[in-house]
Amino acid sequence: MPLLRRQPHVLCPQPLGLKSGEDVFVVRATGEVFRSYELYLKQINAYRTKQWQCRYTGRTGLTYEEAVEEEQRALELLKKFPLELEGPCLQVVHHSLLRLDELVNTLYEKYGKAAGG
Repeated sequence: MPLLRRQPHVLCPQPLGLKSGEDVFVVRATGEVFRSYELYLKQINAYRTKQWQCRYTGRTGLTYEEAVEEEQRALELLKKFPLELEGPCLQVVHHSLLRLDELVNTLYEKYGKAAGG
């Protein structure tokens, strides 16, 4: 779930007592249901603003849908990461005082070939 103001976004709860055939407004990206068109529009506009953040990459300035896509890409990349390198890489990261770009280069030089890089 994308972050909003550095907090996980909580979807609006389903309205109580929905009747079959009742006119409602559904947010396509989240499946949230609204009886009020005004509340629906307010939520849609919030999802379209570039205020969202990917919880995995930290990338900011995204719409809600862009943040969801970014999270899905990050999870796909994570699935490809070799489990046998997870522990050694985390030890290097945990004890490192390097800048992020230097840390990435160090990890790649040390483990890149083992990971198929």
